[in-house]
Order: sequence, then structure tokens, then C-alpha cells
Amino acid sequence: MRLDSFLAKALQQSRAKISPLIAKGLIEVNHKIVKRKDMHISDDDEIRYMGEVVTYQAFLYIMLHKPSGYISATKDAKDPTVLDLVPLNRDLFPMGRLDKDTEGLLILTNDGKLAHRLTSPNHDVPKTYLAILDLPMTIEEEQIFQNGIDIYDGNQHLFHTKKALLEKKDELTYHVTITEGKYHQIKKMFMKFGKKVTYLKRLSMGPIKLDPTLPIGGYRLLTKQEIELLKEI
Repeated sequence: MRLDSFLAKALQQSRAKISPLIAKGLIEVNHKIVKRKDMHISDDDEIRYMGEVVTYQAFLYIMLHKPSGYISATKDAKDPTVLDLVPLNRDLFPMGRLDKDTEGLLILTNDGKLAHRLTSPNHDVPKTYLAILDLPMTIEEEQIFQNGIDIYDGNQHLFHTKKALLEKKDELTYHVTITEGKYHQIKKMFMKFGKKVTYLKRLSMGPIKLDPTLPIGGYRLLTKQEIELLKEI
């Protein structure tokens, strides 16, 4: 089979969009970069895209280091979306969401069943964020924050947040772990105490941690082990 034909099936994309990936040297065959799209491959060859082994699979799972300024949606009339950063299949969609000005881990997939299960509020999947504040929290405020507080969701309905975990890094910096994902939830929780979040970044979702080698705006396929961990949640 031709290399571009295999990749088109494996990555669920047209050959026209696969050709630039090959031309840019993003494809390896048996650990050697190749730039010939008409190269013939066999079942014994190991194909890698951006360092990860590529096999044909019905679903794709991609880790994106989301930058600020992008909407967590498949399309938007005004702002760029996270899919603009990934030149692959437009059937992909974000698993959950991050605010426009929030950075960090975002998983893109076309596996609707798994995405629905992992983003369901009934599953309590933990998500950890790095939050930098404009003012320090007191010990009492930290305790109240972690036990749950009343805030308004995106529809202006009052709700009580589930227990959260705060890990203090310095006077203004925290790692925050929550199991919900209401509209601007972390920002609203800190604002309840008069603290503004000046920077927010998601570090992990369940067992999947943001790859520290992935640059802002960069992406890669999830490894087989990472996919298995997601499916075990």
C-alpha cells in the first residue's frame, strides 16, 4: 500500500491533506524520515507520525496544548477554534472545554461515546489546574474553598460546588483539582473570596497529564497506554 493511502486511512484524512505532513518530514518509516508519499509499505513496516506509532483505528485521540485565544469548539463565526491548530480530520471535537483565555491540556477525539462518559458530571473525573491569583488566600478561605461554595453557573443558576483540592505552591500560585466543569468555575470560586485568577492552565484530566515537552499550540497522538488509561475511567 502507498504511504499516503495508509496514512489517509489511519488518520481519517484525505490524501491531499496527508501530503503536506509527509513533505514536512513528520512521518517516519522504520525510524527514518521519509518524504515520498508514493512509497510502498508493508505490514512489517513501522510507521510513526510526530514520533508516535500509527496504526489504523476507528477513533483518534489527540493531546493538544491549548493556547490562549482559541475557542473549545468545532467552529465559531468570530474566533479561531482549537481545530484550527490540528490539520487533521474535521470530525474531531474537544473532549470537554477550556475557556478562551485558559491554556493547557485538551483532548480531541471522534469517539463520542467515550467523550460523553468522561465529561459526564456523574463520573467525577478529576481535573487539575495551575491558577495564579492577584491576591493571596487566607488559611480559612482555603478551607472553605475546598469544602465547596455557592456560585452561579453559565445559566445563572446557583449551585454548590463539590469538594475541591488546593495545593499551595507559593503565596499566589495553586494547583486546583475539581471534578466538575461549570462555566468559568475556578475563576468564580476564587472570585467568591475577592481573588482574581490572572492565569489558568489545565495540567491533567483523569490519568492523562499534559506532556511537558509539548509546546503551546502543539499536539500529538495519545499513546496506546494513555488511551487504555482513559478507557479505564
